[in-house]
Amino acid sequence: MGSTRSKILLVFFSFAFLGIAVRSFQIQVLPNERLRNKIKSQYSKKFQAPQKRGNILDRNGEELSIASYLPSIFIDPLKTKDPYSLAKHLSSYLNPNFRELYKKITAHKKRGSRFIWIERKVDPEIFKKIDGSRFDSLFSKYEVSRLYPYGQLASHLIGFTGIDGKGLEGLELQYDSTLNPKSESRSVDRDARGRILFAGGDNKLESIGYTLKLTIDRSLQYFCEQTIMAAVQKHKAKSGSAIIMNAETGEILALANVPTYNLSNPSSVTPSFRRNRSITDGFEPGSTFKVFTVAAALEENLLTQDESFSGENGRLQIGNRIVKEAHDSEFLDQMNYVDILAHSSNIGTTKIAFKLGPSLLLKWITNFGFGSKTDIDFPGEVEGILPSDLGKPIVLSNVSFGQGVSVTPIQLVAAYAAIANGGNLVQPRLVKEVLDDEGNKVQEFQPIIKRRVISKTTSELITRALLNVTGPKGTGKNAAIDGYQVAGKTGTSQIPFTQNKHKGYIPGKYIGSFIGFTPGTSKKYIVFVQVDEPEFPYYGSYVAAPTFSEIMRLTLIRNGIRQPTSFIAPLETLEELKNKQSNPPKNWLLSYFRSTGVSQDKKNEQPSQQLEAPLINSQYSKTEIQNGIMPNLSGKTARDVLKILKDIPQEIEILGSGYVIKHSPEPGGSIEKNKKIVFWLSK
Repeated sequence: MGSTRSKILLVFFSFAFLGIAVRSFQIQVLPNERLRNKIKSQYSKKFQAPQKRGNILDRNGEELSIASYLPSIFIDPLKTKDPYSLAKHLSSYLNPNFRELYKKITAHKKRGSRFIWIERKVDPEIFKKIDGSRFDSLFSKYEVSRLYPYGQLASHLIGFTGIDGKGLEGLELQYDSTLNPKSESRSVDRDARGRILFAGGDNKLESIGYTLKLTIDRSLQYFCEQTIMAAVQKHKAKSGSAIIMNAETGEILALANVPTYNLSNPSSVTPSFRRNRSITDGFEPGSTFKVFTVAAALEENLLTQDESFSGENGRLQIGNRIVKEAHDSEFLDQMNYVDILAHSSNIGTTKIAFKLGPSLLLKWITNFGFGSKTDIDFPGEVEGILPSDLGKPIVLSNVSFGQGVSVTPIQLVAAYAAIANGGNLVQPRLVKEVLDDEGNKVQEFQPIIKRRVISKTTSELITRALLNVTGPKGTGKNAAIDGYQVAGKTGTSQIPFTQNKHKGYIPGKYIGSFIGFTPGTSKKYIVFVQVDEPEFPYYGSYVAAPTFSEIMRLTLIRNGIRQPTSFIAPLETLEELKNKQSNPPKNWLLSYFRSTGVSQDKKNEQPSQQLEAPLINSQYSKTEIQNGIMPNLSGKTARDVLKILKDIPQEIEILGSGYVIKHSPEPGGSIEKNKKIVFWLSK
């Protein structure tokens, strides 16, 4: 009996062990998807990855807007034992008012609420002062925030994000989908206590957006803001703007509006204050617009350099209206289009517009991009306003010199770029590249030429005419830069009433502006300066031209342009043309300088070789000097100058070092007795 029982037990336990062995084999050896998933669920977890917004960099990689983590504070009202003490403690450091916070905590406690935000994205220094250990119901979590290392720099350009990290204004809004990463899930492994061991895939717990590399140069942006702000303060103006753009590529190197605002606290100013006025606001351009009227007439072959226009004694009757010059006492009896631009004649520009007629003028200003967006990569751009009644003579007159038409500064810059670059309308842009979080290039933006606006010939004629604007007798002489030629135009415009119950212009309110470029340099940069509502004298030549000179000078230096590569002869005014015909130059040098300038296109030569190419020999220089004529000494060294002029009694002043890039008197000019001769040198 005992033996039988033992056998039964042996068989039973044998089958039991066999069953266990089989089951163990099934679990540990044979594939079992359901079981594998169940095991994995105990140590692996999927969660929504935190989203980290991409950075915004300047063209040299300097950080302008970066993602950071800031603490946010919340409480569990139901666990709060002493609402009074908690509210008192938090209101000592944070924004909530004590009474309001106390009422809020007690009300939510009664309702059984388990969560209240106290303040999100708290300053880290303030957060350190809050003693969270005193209260069991006080908690914090870190949230991705936005940090602006340079504070107010480029505030109107960069824009800002909301509390949820979404772009609300500026480039933060324009490129929100690029900067903000897509919502992604991450798989992580945890230990027995639930702590993360590693992330699956690329081991990144965050979902990171792309980075923008702008065309902006932080140093030039800062200088523009400081310089234009100084002009605003000096002239007691309301505001000011400045733009620097590469005329060939459309890259914006700086776009400044002042006063600026704190990007970390945008709610401290009104939405209208935060507008990027260079892109979103139109203004009447005034005399800077005259260039396009002249260019249109040249393109239509309706204008020649020797054509003379009467100054009408400073008053031109059009119907029951009178067109006058900006300064009643300053007008020319006779003028050609070079004089018209140099002296900024409203009457002369009107007469050119009448030769064109309304349809042709509208055609050409539209072709220059006015009345349509430039398509710059920035939100809120406006098209400007072109009049619908150009058929009225007085309206045609007004529009020809920049009244009764609304343009944006960025439109004006793009249009002048077409003059500077040989006739092409380029699209302005603010972003150079898109990078991933490791700095690899994802996208690169190439220059976009929208269309050819004018011929290269017209471009050159307008450029040479504009050189007279910054000459000794031009309205823009304050924009001149030692050692460089400047082609540009002043503008002084009135500010119209914006309310329908008022017509005309606000008495005593003006905008002074200047826009120009340096035609003789290897790169062409357009610089625009605008000063809004300055005190008298409010003229662009006075309030904006000197600031242009400062900004353009630094722009050239910053981009390694220490000297021009060529000299361009200004077009002759009507008086100069008459003198040239009645008194031909005494030597070929003056004729050469006047007709073609010292212009070289030999890119493979060194700058000094380019400048020396058209120079005369010392024997010829001596003959000229003996006749009281100033030779062309461009490209000579200081030693050469002193050697050539060693026999003259006049005082010689040498400014700078390197090679002569400019001198006064100019080539062919008279060497007057007891008058200092000045040379500007550059390396």
